[in-house]
Amino acid sequence: MAKEAEYEQLIVKHLDNIVYVSDPVTYELLYLNEKGKKAFQIEDNKYQGQKCYKLLQGKDSPCEFCTNHLLNKQSFYQWTHFNVPLNRYFMMNDKLIEIEPGHAVRLEIAVDITESEKRAQDLEQRLTTEETLLKCVQTLSAYNDQQAAINELLNIVAAYYQGQRVYIFEINYDNDTISNTYEWCAEGVSEEIQNLKDMPIDTISRWLAKFEKFGEFYITSVNETLNKDSEEYRILAAQGIKSLIAAPLIENDVIIGFIGVDDPIANMNNLHLLKSITYYIINDIQKRKMLMKLEYMSYIDLLTGVYNRNRYISDLESIKLENHMYSGVLYLDINGLKRINDSFGHRYGDYIIKKAADILCGVFSEPIYRIGGDEFVVICLDLDEDTFNQRIALLRRRLSEDSELDASIGSTWQQGTIKMDSLVNHADDLMYAEKQNYHDQHPNASNDHADAVARVISEINNERFVVFLQPRIWLSSNELAGAQALIRRQLQDGSFLWYDQFKSEFENEGVIRFIDFYALETICKALSSWGKLGEKKIRISIKLSQTTLLEPNIVESIQRVLKLHEVHPRQFCLEIDEAVSKLHINELKAVVDRFLASGFAVSLNAHVLNDLALTNEIALNEIRFDEACIQMLMSDAECGKHIRQSINMCSDAKQPQSVALGISNQEQFEQLKACGFNIGQGSYFSSPLLISQFETSCLHLKSSLYEHKK
Repeated sequence: MAKEAEYEQLIVKHLDNIVYVSDPVTYELLYLNEKGKKAFQIEDNKYQGQKCYKLLQGKDSPCEFCTNHLLNKQSFYQWTHFNVPLNRYFMMNDKLIEIEPGHAVRLEIAVDITESEKRAQDLEQRLTTEETLLKCVQTLSAYNDQQAAINELLNIVAAYYQGQRVYIFEINYDNDTISNTYEWCAEGVSEEIQNLKDMPIDTISRWLAKFEKFGEFYITSVNETLNKDSEEYRILAAQGIKSLIAAPLIENDVIIGFIGVDDPIANMNNLHLLKSITYYIINDIQKRKMLMKLEYMSYIDLLTGVYNRNRYISDLESIKLENHMYSGVLYLDINGLKRINDSFGHRYGDYIIKKAADILCGVFSEPIYRIGGDEFVVICLDLDEDTFNQRIALLRRRLSEDSELDASIGSTWQQGTIKMDSLVNHADDLMYAEKQNYHDQHPNASNDHADAVARVISEINNERFVVFLQPRIWLSSNELAGAQALIRRQLQDGSFLWYDQFKSEFENEGVIRFIDFYALETICKALSSWGKLGEKKIRISIKLSQTTLLEPNIVESIQRVLKLHEVHPRQFCLEIDEAVSKLHINELKAVVDRFLASGFAVSLNAHVLNDLALTNEIALNEIRFDEACIQMLMSDAECGKHIRQSINMCSDAKQPQSVALGISNQEQFEQLKACGFNIGQGSYFSSPLLISQFETSCLHLKSSLYEHKK
């Protein structure tokens, strides 16, 4: 007792703190004051003889943080310590004291600093949180790429909470779904973003209720907290998630999504950061939606909801960089839209435009573009030909069933390497060919078209279009083989424009067929007249516009003219020009076969040497070699070799005749004759003649073309 009293006398001024004395060698407690006995719940002197590390620290061996080796008799050694059994922070003051000579003991005074330490920790945590929040804000403003900015933000949040996965979900109330839109994963954690798209919003109904009631929340144990039969538990358990924290994204008092952290191990009880960054995330989502809306408006036709011309141009550029097995293009043009607008108002015209878009959307799932006021294009990539044609047939049926909408369409499909621009242009040509029929059947449907028709008919009646014939000669016998019809337009000054010089103007106005059929009928009248005079029949070669040639019922239309004048189809050779020859092989073959089946001869322009390969797949009556081909034959050995091969092929009785155009002198005549050309044409024989001149100067050279080649 005397010794204890002595200790108490020594520490009397520290009665408000825990004080103990221990043997630094044996670690036995020698003294514990009343404050200490109360804190550790020890009665009377039952502490005596017990080890300090056992009673005060709950350890089975001396503490690894013991300061015995640091102590002396002159001054206190001061340090901070968290006592686990008491769950408190203490400022420790240690010193060696000598109660008996030669025997030093350890004196320790523990001052409770828990409240101040917590305040310091709270301050430090707040500073850390604010620093992290500032870093998040700086990140969002530093990146131009929003996706990269959000991903870095999630990375910062993950570091703060030391989570395994951080994510953002957004709610779509239009279809009652929720989707994972952003995700950050720790190394070794599998991504889940693709598996968490368009989930029913009911999946998180329990979370929504908690968000409404509490705001942010912390699920400490998925296994203990959630109903194991719920979809919510199934999704979380499948990902191996044990705990999580989440905070709602709220815009105008409506929950539009949430941010969550899976399996956090730091700052779990401080959700301030998570809550604070939601405001910045919402702002970024709003910015993204605004940009998406602007992009939508720049790429979407606001009247119909289909893509606009900007998107069409952009997609064409992208398609050029891609490889596709086959591609189909549809071109649709609303007939008479100007008349509809003028007669019934633009509101009704808009209704018709939207109806056209709706019908297209009902047939095609592929991209649809409104590229002009009344024009639509559909691009079908990697769609097989049968399916594409079925879609076209369905579209035609839908259009025919609609009493309000009238439209012309052109469609084409191609396999292998394609030039999309060319494919679209060809579909456009086919559409215009079909539209020509509409204008023929509805001559007053468009004031502009009616005016164009009136102008071209006036020019025809005033004999502004003149048909010339240029003789064709058998090179082997110098006899007349036939003639090529050349249509010229006479100007006010008496000069003439060639057909290719004025054709596009009348094609654009949709009236080129009037000129083509005028030329056709003029030739038929001449052939009929010559027949009645007993002249032997010759074959006339004529080039029609591709717009006319691609009309759906062109064969029947030409046959009606021939029948009227009692002229046989075999007296005509229809020239396929370069534009038409660039059709897909199946389409070109279909055009040629339709004419051949009706008795017409067909001629192909070999200006593009690649066209020569088509002769193996398409039955032709003749191949025309223009001046450019002749020049290559004379000057380019390699090209000349290929041309000679084609000429030799034509020398076979079953193969097409070879026609050399533009022969201008004796030397060319002899060389081409030696090369094996069958027929020649050019100024060397005769310049183009009026029909009356041809009758008087050339018919005496007549020699039946179909007698040489039937």
